[in-house]
Amino acid sequence: MDRRRRRTLARVGLAVVVMLLLVGYGVLAVRVRAADFETRFGDPGWTPDELRAYTMEWPGQICGGLLAVWAATRGLSRRGSSLARAPMIIGLALVVAGACGWVYLAAPGWAGPYTVADAPLGVGSRSFWLAAAGVLVVGASVVATWWLGRVPSPGHGPSATALAESCALVAVPVLTLGIMVLARSAARGAGWWLVSPGLGFLLVVGAGLAASGGGRSAVAALGLGLVLRSGGDGFWTLDELLTVLAAGCALALVPTARGIDWLTESRGGPTPPPASVPERADAHDRARA
Repeated sequence: MDRRRRRTLARVGLAVVVMLLLVGYGVLAVRVRAADFETRFGDPGWTPDELRAYTMEWPGQICGGLLAVWAATRGLSRRGSSLARAPMIIGLALVVAGACGWVYLAAPGWAGPYTVADAPLGVGSRSFWLAAAGVLVVGASVVATWWLGRVPSPGHGPSATALAESCALVAVPVLTLGIMVLARSAARGAGWWLVSPGLGFLLVVGAGLAASGGGRSAVAALGLGLVLRSGGDGFWTLDELLTVLAAGCALALVPTARGIDWLTESRGGPTPPPASVPERADAHDRARA
């Protein structure tokens, strides 16, 4: 087995370990919270099937987001873009912020499988500290995913001119789909209907633009991440379907730029070598002649 294949297998193994640790944290946090609820309030009020579905919801969504981060990092690093370090910076910022004030940062829903304000279980309870640790777990997972997705030696990307022209072409369908999503959200009423689909649309399209040019593995990882983000059942509403179509258009950025480079490059035949000029005879050759 050559060195490159061993390195690939090692990265895949580390990625599986990161996913398993993340899922283990989510399952442990929800189970401990359920035990604390049952100890303090008696009957928690949920069935085993509801508890099982709630247990796997957060790990699936976060793993889907990590797959999108991996695909974006791979696409950006293969193009040699300096933005490839953005996931590392975001992950380190989450780790530092979580270490400085993890109790207060556990309030957002993305920070963990549940929030500190979900129930008055007290600061000293196990479930409270597991909820507060969500920011650290997510930040460390993002940093590990960035390290696994980066490509040490970037390949040859399209020219800047072709990339700019490709951006103009890709922007037309992406903006059209974005306007459709926002229009549908606004028709349902103001509030989170306008913010939640719009923010999700921007994140998915941004991941698609970053993952473009990362190869088939990046496209497959982004597709699997979108499925996990939708709940793993593969059933999408119209808003989610429009978002997925926009991600597909965003993935066409770099292939379109490469096509523009191929169409605009010179198609002429090989340049003939310059005609040789005969050397002039010197004075000694003339005298001999």
